[in-house]
Amino acid sequence: MKKVGARFLGKYEPSDTLWGFKMEQKVIQSETDLVNHPAHYASGGIECIDAMEAMTNQSKDMNIRLEGHDYYLWQVIFKYLWRFPYKEDPLTDLKKLLFYLNKLIIRLETYKKENK
Repeated sequence: MKKVGARFLGKYEPSDTLWGFKMEQKVIQSETDLVNHPAHYASGGIECIDAMEAMTNQSKDMNIRLEGHDYYLWQVIFKYLWRFPYKEDPLTDLKKLLFYLNKLIIRLETYKKENK
């Protein structure tokens, strides 16, 4: 962002402004960029967010009905599965995955009952 109203391109620069005020860069850059490229979201040169976009933007017909929030749940499940081996507490991420997976299953079972 070089000026107010400019399109955010996914990475802040030291000269960025926010509501017309220059943002101070107080964070020292480390080897891993925790904002733009966190290590637990990158694997083999592929970022989790790019894989999530690809999985939801396929040109194939789906065999199950998904609505807006269902896509969110699908992506959150995928995110937790993607990053759990790299997190400090992997089992917690797997438990979170199960929480969201159960929510998605309940939603899909409800759709199935409604369409009988």
